[in-house]
Amino acid sequence: MMVQARVIVLIAVLLLPCVPFAPAEETTSGQFSFNHAHGEVHTSGVFELTGTSTIPLNSVTWQLIDASTGIVLFDGSYLDKVTPSGDAMWTWSHNLSVVDAGCSCRFVVDFGVDHVQPSELVVFFGSAFAWAPVWLSQPLDDVVFTDSGNRSFELPVVFPPDRANGSVVEMERCPSSSGGVCKSPASLLSADLTQDGSSTFVELVPQEWMPEGHWSVTSVTVVDSVLSRSASLSWHVLHDKTAPEVSIESASSANESDRVLVVVNATDATSELVSLVDLRATSPNGAVTVLDALANSSEFTLQPEVAGTWDIVATVRDGAGLTQTAHHALNVVNLPPVAGLRLNGAVLENGDVLQVKLGQPLVLDASTSSDTPSDMLRLNHVWWIGEDLRLSGVEQLTGERFQETGTFEVRLEVVDDDGAMTDIAFTLEVVDDAAPLRDAVVVGPLVLVIIGLGFAGLFFVRHRKDRANIPTWPSEPEH
Repeated sequence: MMVQARVIVLIAVLLLPCVPFAPAEETTSGQFSFNHAHGEVHTSGVFELTGTSTIPLNSVTWQLIDASTGIVLFDGSYLDKVTPSGDAMWTWSHNLSVVDAGCSCRFVVDFGVDHVQPSELVVFFGSAFAWAPVWLSQPLDDVVFTDSGNRSFELPVVFPPDRANGSVVEMERCPSSSGGVCKSPASLLSADLTQDGSSTFVELVPQEWMPEGHWSVTSVTVVDSVLSRSASLSWHVLHDKTAPEVSIESASSANESDRVLVVVNATDATSELVSLVDLRATSPNGAVTVLDALANSSEFTLQPEVAGTWDIVATVRDGAGLTQTAHHALNVVNLPPVAGLRLNGAVLENGDVLQVKLGQPLVLDASTSSDTPSDMLRLNHVWWIGEDLRLSGVEQLTGERFQETGTFEVRLEVVDDDGAMTDIAFTLEVVDDAAPLRDAVVVGPLVLVIIGLGFAGLFFVRHRKDRANIPTWPSEPEH
């Protein structure tokens, strides 16, 4: 069955680039920008920020946050000065004053508008002894290894001036579950950082993230060239070079129009997450059917309507983006149609002998013939009357086809679109109705009576003629 593990969905993409200058925050409703680059230094602790906006600033709130500790140093509502500079455009300014020894700070502006992300600027105030690398506020994207090649990732970090060269990143990590729970004690891994202009990169080696599986990086800290340390972030790494396993459970054969259950079984022991990308069935004629899931997301139904071999294909993807495909062959069998025939409503069977009178109403109806739903609308009815007359595509025959007396051998063939056929053969006798049946009933017995009387009379006459004479004797005289 499909694995529904709790897991962070991992996407194999590069980390979001570190933005060297505070850019315009683009939204569907406008943008907000600073006229300053990330990492500006103001040792006096006093600083005026300026910029432009096409987002209304009447609901703005702001915070000045010590990036090393996360403590909010100052906050407030509204910016010091907002001046219209065109249609739906404003310029703005705001003064900041940090009286402490100094900080590595983030100035964050929240617009109080739905779907508009806050804007931020990294500024170093006061003494350099208080400065440290600063993570930009976006989270670190999950890292995914799917092959043996090294991966270079850009880190969203801002360094104090002249401290990027020679910096490193320290990572405390442990093999973990998909939910980030460590399975063994954490170990420390350090990697050198490289610079390309204002961007910072780290190169990760897959062999250092063995065995394959999830790794929870409980602490990611950037250490600059003077050993100042950034705040700590968490990270998640997935090392997965093994594609998921998938199989299809279903019947190997079925009849046309049967509902066939298709079950997709997929697992991935490494990422612990598998999703179904596509499940489709290709018919023998090349038509593709995308299967819909039942209440259980791993069970599907297919109702094939074409005989032949169907190819069922399931494609799944694991948490690292690796895919795997499984095939299943389904042999679909065509069932022959069932011929059905009625004479004036009475059911006929194969071999019946029927007698009808010439001219009486007669309807031979084959509309009760049946087949699977996919073939039902394409049934063809073929009538044979004797050996010579053939009628095709007609469900009914009437008395108009039998205008003469005689004996007719009739056969109905019901043929589906695959050529399968079932027939019914019967004999139809058409008699002349000029001699009513009641005359035959009266005259026949009368003739028999007359013949019987004749034989009886002849017997009586012959019996009297051949009767024997009885001799007599004279009587004796009296004395």
